[in-house]
Amino acid sequence: MIKNATKVIAGLKQERLSSSIILCRPHNNHFQVLMIKRKSSMSFSNALVFPGGALEKYDTDPRWANIIETPSEEIQETAYSQKIDLKSLMIGAIRETWEEVGILLANKTISRTQTGEEFLESCLKEGSRPEIEKLHYFNRLITPLNMPNRFDTVFFLAVLEADREVQLDTNESDYYLWAEPKEFISKHIQKEIILFPPQACALSTLSKFQNLSHVIDYTRRLRKIPTLVDLINNTYAYLMGDYRNQYTPDHFKQSKGIHCLELGKTEIRYQVSPDVESFLMFPSERL
Repeated sequence: MIKNATKVIAGLKQERLSSSIILCRPHNNHFQVLMIKRKSSMSFSNALVFPGGALEKYDTDPRWANIIETPSEEIQETAYSQKIDLKSLMIGAIRETWEEVGILLANKTISRTQTGEEFLESCLKEGSRPEIEKLHYFNRLITPLNMPNRFDTVFFLAVLEADREVQLDTNESDYYLWAEPKEFISKHIQKEIILFPPQACALSTLSKFQNLSHVIDYTRRLRKIPTLVDLINNTYAYLMGDYRNQYTPDHFKQSKGIHCLELGKTEIRYQVSPDVESFLMFPSERL
């Protein structure tokens, strides 16, 4: 288990660990995702985001091993990222989603909680087990080095029933919205909503898929490679595998692969070249 949500590697203060869940539901032979609009006093103020938040110390409590028998899955540190434990981040993401939108991914419901300690104690007392097996790894993005507030965020994806009820915590968010990925992108371009690069990147990726079975197949093939984003003028985000991202392996940069997000005034354009896609994913025959 991770002992601290913030640590130092090679003399650099690391980002605060956080996690989010991209909640999806089937809709008219396609699918929708859930986003919430943050209040102006919160992080990511006024933007639409996926439910989630920072890792708390109780998300890493050893007592979770008495509730969830699944062993921890650690991803080792790199030159630009810290070591993480996916099990703790899954617990944190499920907790935050329960707090923010009243959706509990667990085998048994509990009273609504507001802190990591309350969540752990309620699960222990009421025999509720967070269903981390329902979470699919989707992405891991690290805030650019030049940003004042930095996060290392793992995005998971989960599929809900079409009629799952949302109970929004109005202390943190103004409203929630279900829509197809392309609809959110269109609303951002029309200036009806605000999307930040991490959410725009996820929605752009999801917009490529026709249905949720294709999305799940995609998540199963993903390598768990962290991306330290290179953001230029708040417009171009160079992602892992792009030859312009300084942390893409040198031997791979020679192919001039493209993996970037452009947040333009009239469009959001996500590009990934075939060679980069093969770098980021396991071949289908391995599954």
